[in-house]
Amino acid sequence: MPKREPLEFVCGLYDLQGKGEVPNPVYEDVFAQTSGGVLNALDSFMTTFCDGKDHGRIFEAVDKRRRNLLGVGVLTFKYEFLCLSQMLECGGLVVIVVSRGQIVKSVDTWEHGALAPRALDRDGARLLFAKGTVTVVINPEAGFLQYMVRPYPQRALRIAPALRGEEQQQPAPKHARSEELQPEPEPSPRVREMRALIRGARAALRPETAAPPPVSSK
Repeated sequence: MPKREPLEFVCGLYDLQGKGEVPNPVYEDVFAQTSGGVLNALDSFMTTFCDGKDHGRIFEAVDKRRRNLLGVGVLTFKYEFLCLSQMLECGGLVVIVVSRGQIVKSVDTWEHGALAPRALDRDGARLLFAKGTVTVVINPEAGFLQYMVRPYPQRALRIAPALRGEEQQQPAPKHARSEELQPEPEPSPRVREMRALIRGARAALRPETAAPPPVSSK
């Protein structure tokens, strides 16, 4: 794939203009400002697309990377969304980075079980998008992140079963009464710390474009 291609390539990539019609609309919206930081962007995306039961596991993985980088580096939008992609059981995300003039700099994905991310060419990205893979477009110079997907997911994205923990994989007894079911576990101190950082970042932000309601987690 050439290093520099217009962002229109991203839309044309998916044959949206076939026969002059778009049989299935592409849903796209801004979900975060880059000024809010990586944690805020992840939280906004997860609130829109990911099952709430998985948020704690995802934040714990992010926090581990954040702590490992203290004093030597920082979290980046591209790598953190690729790490999230690697955790998902749906086959991952398409992560696109664009620069000034909406020039596409990179198109990547990271499937669960793969050892590293992989760059996508035109056909590879088209194939994933056609399967309904959510695409994240990171535009640092314009100051926002947006998603693109077709069709809009009817169910929340889940992390892979192996990452959910044994307590989430055990089905409830068929005849268990509702009052006997275990309550949701309290978030760990690290997850509470991450959420506090996100709230602080959001407090300093200008109003963002509203995102659609989260998809159902049922």
